[in-house]
Amino acid sequence: MTNTKLQVPSSWHEIFSLLSDDPEKVAEAADMAELRTREMEEHINAVPLWAAFTPVFVQGVTLTLSSSNCAFMQIGDLVIVTYRVVISSTGTANNVLTTSLPVDAADIQKIGGSGGLSDGSASDIVTGVAAGDTVSRVWWFKDSTTSNIRRIGNDRTIASPDGFFGFVVYEAAA
Repeated sequence: MTNTKLQVPSSWHEIFSLLSDDPEKVAEAADMAELRTREMEEHINAVPLWAAFTPVFVQGVTLTLSSSNCAFMQIGDLVIVTYRVVISSTGTANNVLTTSLPVDAADIQKIGGSGGLSDGSASDIVTGVAAGDTVSRVWWFKDSTTSNIRRIGNDRTIASPDGFFGFVVYEAAA
């Protein structure tokens, strides 16, 4: 048995030359394929990467963050935000936790997400959902087994070394 090396065409012109003996059709097809390839490459390169941002966390007072790994991506009007922080200051009890958004929202009623507060002093995690507070900020509600929906932070003081993680999805303002 003899090994034969496969010859791979190096251009669209070579590929279409294998399919047709008509030079005009080959040139037209190759030009169209090259145009479509460039369009696809431009479209793929237009997809954004995650961009880092530093959000503002507030529980009655602005909280200091000792570490922050937050990012967002905007694709058209769709904004996806991730939060992962460690808090190094103390909030004010009986105040809801709010976080800033990197891009203003079009409608506060169309902001959604989920997250959690890792309470370092109590060794527990409170999970919850996000809702729009203003076009530039969300507040966090904790999951509850009772009929009352409570806001994260209303029943505890956020303090060092608490951590917060979460994500939010919404439509950007025009």
